[in-house]
Amino acid sequence: MSRIPGTALAAAMQTLIPEVILRIRPRTFISNRALWRELSSCVLGSQVPHEVARAATRELDRLGLLYSTTIETGLRRRKSLLQQIEVVLSKPLNTAVGFRRYRFPKTRANQLASAWGIIRDRFGTLCQLLREVDDPVQVRMFLVDTVSGVGPKQASMFLRNIGFTYDFAVIDTHVSSFMLRTGLCDDLPSNMGSLPNYEYYETILKREAATLGYPVGIVDWAIWFVMRAARELEREWHS
Repeated sequence: MSRIPGTALAAAMQTLIPEVILRIRPRTFISNRALWRELSSCVLGSQVPHEVARAATRELDRLGLLYSTTIETGLRRRKSLLQQIEVVLSKPLNTAVGFRRYRFPKTRANQLASAWGIIRDRFGTLCQLLREVDDPVQVRMFLVDTVSGVGPKQASMFLRNIGFTYDFAVIDTHVSSFMLRTGLCDDLPSNMGSLPNYEYYETILKREAATLGYPVGIVDWAIWFVMRAARELEREWHS
């Protein structure tokens, strides 16, 4: 056997859903620090190994560069903040698999500093953004339209991880592979950064989730765990 059949992947996903439900976070108050930790994690995780992105997120969180309100001059100027983040991302990071370098230090530093500036100018804090814009659809649209480095996938992941909504899909390579291999779709567009394209395939996954009786954000989380394990197993078969 070289690949796990789609029927087996679908069955494994359904079996895993109860475990995913145990992980979900109810929509309660969450600190500005925690919000920035989640948003920066979503930005830093794009096209970067999971452990490296986690290490970069931990270091930025430890230093408080994005959420701290104690320094209002110098460092808080956007250009200086960009430089500080770039320094952090340019150093070797201590990960679970040893010291590794982050792949895009300049690009991600610029994106995070820009995000900080936009959110500060418009709302003051991420907490205030979620208080003022209570509709998840509008929050996602704002993040995608105005924050560099945040596409539909990153915005959906952020809102799911903080417990704001479980009605969005996080369509990454794992989930898109599942959709193809189980026959939910015939192909996927190359531009999943386009919100209309993203919503088209999200709707397909929402229909599948509805047949199972769960929000799409729960179902695609189960898919992610299944496909990650499947890829590791299939890699072993081919080695």
